[in-house]
Amino acid sequence: MIRGAVFVTAAALGILTTPGDAFAQAPGDVTAAPPAPSREQAPTPAVAPPTQPTEDASAMGAMEARLRRLESELEAVKRAQAETAPAPPPSPSPAPAASVTPGVAGITMTLSGLLQTDLVLVRQSSQEEISPATGDALNEKRFVLRRARLAMHAEKAFLSATFMLDGNTVKAPAFRVIEGWLGATWTNPNFATETGHAERKTVPYLMATVGLMRIPFGTEVIEPDRERSFLERSTAARAMFGNAFDLGARLHGGYRFLRYSVAAMNGAPLGESQFQGRDPNENRDLLARVGVDTDVAPRVRFQAGVSGVTGKGFHAGSLPTKDVLTWRDDNENGIVETTELHVTTGAPATPSSSFRRFLVGADARVIVGIPHVGDSTLSAEIYRGKNMDRALVVSDPVALGRDQRQTGVGVSVTQGITPYALVGARYDRYNPDADATDARGAKLVPLDRTFSTLTFAVAALYAPGRLIAQYDILRNALGRATDGSAATLKDDTFTLRAELAF
Repeated sequence: MIRGAVFVTAAALGILTTPGDAFAQAPGDVTAAPPAPSREQAPTPAVAPPTQPTEDASAMGAMEARLRRLESELEAVKRAQAETAPAPPPSPSPAPAASVTPGVAGITMTLSGLLQTDLVLVRQSSQEEISPATGDALNEKRFVLRRARLAMHAEKAFLSATFMLDGNTVKAPAFRVIEGWLGATWTNPNFATETGHAERKTVPYLMATVGLMRIPFGTEVIEPDRERSFLERSTAARAMFGNAFDLGARLHGGYRFLRYSVAAMNGAPLGESQFQGRDPNENRDLLARVGVDTDVAPRVRFQAGVSGVTGKGFHAGSLPTKDVLTWRDDNENGIVETTELHVTTGAPATPSSSFRRFLVGADARVIVGIPHVGDSTLSAEIYRGKNMDRALVVSDPVALGRDQRQTGVGVSVTQGITPYALVGARYDRYNPDADATDARGAKLVPLDRTFSTLTFAVAALYAPGRLIAQYDILRNALGRATDGSAATLKDDTFTLRAELAF
């Protein structure tokens, strides 16, 4: 069909380009010569045939009209064939980009990290010496990589998982797993409507997690390091919960303004002085917290809760000992007298054993948003427990022969100054043994072993980084005077920290 139409068009174009005299003959014909003149008749001069301009113009117009008609028919044929022709095969789609989890669809991966580097400019307890007991350097005025963390979080439907690595040079270069858990969540799709705050982190109805995770006690222990306004947690929190991570299983969630959490854990948190995440006994620590989180007025948020933990600690057994002769100068005259000689009888080996321990706490926080300035935050937390110190003055009532009672309190206030600055102050006290005594000659006298810290902090904020300057007025109750008696010594510290979180 197309070939015929093209041929007709070509023929018409050929006609238009041919001279006017050729219209009377076919191509290739030869014109006959005129007859020769005879003698009887003189030749008459040739006369040019008359031109016919009217007929030629009419023929030209007819050909142009025919050409336009043929072109229109050709375009109609092309359109008809294009509509009936089969569709061309689809071009191959580009290969998908490489996935973090190849072969597993629907998984959302999130990568995050935290880097904190400290420069300790002042530390009154710092010495240019080596500890004879541990061999550790006693100099604390140095650069410290406090935290270098990299975390991966994955979610698919109601399942989730987190894995985090941590490196630091607090005592020596160390690299370890600090968090890793699996979870299943029953989400609350109406959380933003119920609270009126779509910008807040959604609290599920119920979430179950198992693995290495933060210990769900109070607010200070479970608060992420990147959100804390001060360099470290209070003395009480660090003494009883170490680095705040432990292995176990947890259920937590909330409904409207209520919050709850229950957990069963090993009871040997990372950062403690003895077992560092390795549970020495088969007993689990049981933890629970119940609290509220609600807006009591426009721009005023109130959070509060009570927490508790109970479990068993571990006392390591001892090897057998021999008899030992000792002298104690009871009358302090410097002369050995027979009444001052004492024999310590040798003892057989003793097996390891467990002891009961518990801790209760209460916390409260008020956040007031001040327009064009920033948030004002007032926080308070108290602790009261028995045999719960696991990192500072480690509790061992079996070796001591009595229980050790712990008390702690902390109060802090912070004020945001535009989105680019924050100032804060905190005061905390911690007594690891409220019934401690000290020997003064032949007498035992009460001993106050309270640690107290007054902290002032200033931070410059520029997301995702912070620059923090903090001065701690610390009183260390474990000191000794020159005569060997117990004394509270000053241990002020001034630290600069550079932080980047992503």
